[in-house]
Amino acid sequence: MAFAKRSSGKNGRIRAGRFTAPLFFLLALAISIAAAILLSRYVERENLRTLEPLLSEPRFDWLHVEPNGLQIELSGQAPSEIERLVALNAIRSAFKPNRIDDKIAVAPKSSIEPNAYTLRLLQSDGRVQIFGELPNGGSIERIIEAVENSGNASLVEDWSTRHEVEPNDRWDQTLQFGLHGIELVPDADLHLSDATAMIEGRLGSQEELGRVKSILDSVRPPFLSLTFNVTAPQPLRVPFLFDLLVVEGGARVNACHVDSEVNRTRILAELAMHFEPATGKCGLARGAPSPDWVDAVAGSIALLKNTNGGRIRIEGLNVFAALPEQDTTDEFSDQFNEDLIALRDRFTLHLVSSGDIERLVSGTDQDTVLEVDVSSERTVEILGGVNDDDAIRIVTSFAKAALAPNTLVNNLKADPTISAEVTGWALAGLEALSMLHAGKLTLGLESMKITGISELPDIRRRVSELLSSNLEDLHFEVNVDYDAYIVAEAPMMDPRLCASLATEVVDSQKITFEPGSANLSAAVDPTIRQLAIVLQNCTHARIEIAGHTDNQGREQMNLALSTKRARAVLDALLNEGVLTSNFVAVGYGESQPIADNGTESGREQNRRIEFRLLESGVTSIPQ
Repeated sequence: MAFAKRSSGKNGRIRAGRFTAPLFFLLALAISIAAAILLSRYVERENLRTLEPLLSEPRFDWLHVEPNGLQIELSGQAPSEIERLVALNAIRSAFKPNRIDDKIAVAPKSSIEPNAYTLRLLQSDGRVQIFGELPNGGSIERIIEAVENSGNASLVEDWSTRHEVEPNDRWDQTLQFGLHGIELVPDADLHLSDATAMIEGRLGSQEELGRVKSILDSVRPPFLSLTFNVTAPQPLRVPFLFDLLVVEGGARVNACHVDSEVNRTRILAELAMHFEPATGKCGLARGAPSPDWVDAVAGSIALLKNTNGGRIRIEGLNVFAALPEQDTTDEFSDQFNEDLIALRDRFTLHLVSSGDIERLVSGTDQDTVLEVDVSSERTVEILGGVNDDDAIRIVTSFAKAALAPNTLVNNLKADPTISAEVTGWALAGLEALSMLHAGKLTLGLESMKITGISELPDIRRRVSELLSSNLEDLHFEVNVDYDAYIVAEAPMMDPRLCASLATEVVDSQKITFEPGSANLSAAVDPTIRQLAIVLQNCTHARIEIAGHTDNQGREQMNLALSTKRARAVLDALLNEGVLTSNFVAVGYGESQPIADNGTESGREQNRRIEFRLLESGVTSIPQ
């Protein structure tokens, strides 16, 4: 019986196993299918969520997106081939190309409105790309001819769409205006439509910016709205000045330099709060000697609010305060020191008598016989007199040798009543000026004053020692400021040394960008300034700023990103005052790796900026 039970039990287990195995398999299959369906729906929802910002843009209201598992199906009718490519590129930045099913159609060319012409012309380092909806009748030929005649284009890419409609007179005027714009602004980006024009670019100076804007305003068709997004570096001012005089019923600003719109707004607000009315303007400029400049100005304005006729003048890092005779000097002196005590570590404070106000304003004494101005562009102006014609030749020759001017304006005159000693004093002053980036020599019969700016931290000591050794009986005053961001002119460096030093800078302090963008990270500001110092004297050399990426992402996107990053470095150097007309920015994308892209450290090395000397563009070095 026991044996029979065991046998029966065994047979029973075998029969049960024959049914349960398929059941388990079917159950597992059902669970897998359900999980796959749930996962697919989850992926589709996530895909839609990823594309929500793109689909919410009005320009893509024609685009239909249908997620299908891991695939993204695109449909709809794009207004043009360019719009189709723009949409595809935007979606490809989020999804791999093999996941995108492109079923987008393009509107027939005949569907364009008669006046709906557009032009987008993008320029970068000799490469010109033309996009837009253009009429037949010579528009594209005129554009290409204008670009080639400008001499800025080495490669022209035409991506525009032409339509079988004749251009009207309004479009002819619009196009002519736009082509005039790219002639005046090299490397400009141009956007044209039937009623609007936008020009974006950069010019070399504020004077040139004003001239170009005036020309374009004079030739702009009356129906065309112009957006002029062209920038230029602000002028360099040495010394940086603020001069405020309290007058009856208000105050007058005789001079005011500011380094930003924010600081200009703050200074004007301080003036409005303490003085009504306050006349005068503040001009934007480079060359502020300290980040605390605006604090010194604001404190000075507040200091004068209770005086009648007082004056504050700030020259570089020197703060001069002068009083009218009716004010109590001791009381004002105490207030002067109390209000500006926080600035003592950076500024030198001077309390002078009311009789010194006019001398303070003019910066000269009544016995001034010679003045020499040296600008940051090495324009030298000499005004005044010396003993005879021989002295004129000596001073002029020494100025040419010591200051190496690009432009010399010589207004020296012979005056036999002037002491012959003045010639020797003038030579000592010119030697002192040769140590500065920009400055001024004011020479009188009893004193000499040197003002200016230099990149040398100990410049005051150097100038003082020089003058002490050359001037025995003449009193001298040195008001020279140190600024690490503005370098003095020096002989042109060997181009090979220029590229080598720039490479050393970027090797030791890598230039980095915000992830996935061409925006420089905040941490690279010191690196850019150091590069500017190196490259200030390399404007004769043809240097390539090369951008490189790793191999993450699509090749074309990496190429575009590397080009934008190289251009961002070029623009940053221009903002630091480097003349970049001989520099070119080029992107190489992922094509020139220097390390293994299979590792994170390798990819980090491949994301880089390089400086290379273009041998064919090297000019001869002055001996």
